[in-house]
Amino acid sequence: METKENEIKELINSGKLISLDVRASLAGGVDPFKIIIDKLKTVPDGFVLEVVNSFEPKPLINILNNKGWASLVISTPPEIKTYFLKVAEETEVVEKKVVNYVKQKELEYEKLKFENNCIEIDVRDLEMPMPMVTILEQLETLKDNQALFVHHKKVPQMLLPELEQRGFNTWIADIKEGKVELLITK
Repeated sequence: METKENEIKELINSGKLISLDVRASLAGGVDPFKIIIDKLKTVPDGFVLEVVNSFEPKPLINILNNKGWASLVISTPPEIKTYFLKVAEETEVVEKKVVNYVKQKELEYEKLKFENNCIEIDVRDLEMPMPMVTILEQLETLKDNQALFVHHKKVPQMLLPELEQRGFNTWIADIKEGKVELLITK
């Protein structure tokens, strides 16, 4: 998507800005993805949404760029402000992989297909955004005949569109509160 940095900066300078600080949500262990998406729905045309965070939300930026939002990141540690401006309608995704919600037995069955080629990680004790960062880093090294098995404490809603966009298949077993397992393959 063509960058609209100057237009975003002009709107910021003219006060056409709605601000949303998600640091408290993150500190409380709440994924702010839905909060941000809900807030975007209230942004009037010609206004910019400012998301104040402690890190650059690259997956969110990618998702929103595909939905017709231009973005600009301004880093002034410890704050990172990401600005979003609606510039087009959502673009169509050409290839979409599948996210399967399954029972634990079905997930184990899929995992068996990668018996000796399965990398296993546990991200339950990591603070956000490290679970997502860790998973994406592991996927960068994943070979075609390998799978990544992830122990997570919740369904990573912000990660799923990123996995689809990158062409991964995902099986998710939401076993109980605080225990979710994912199997991710190319």
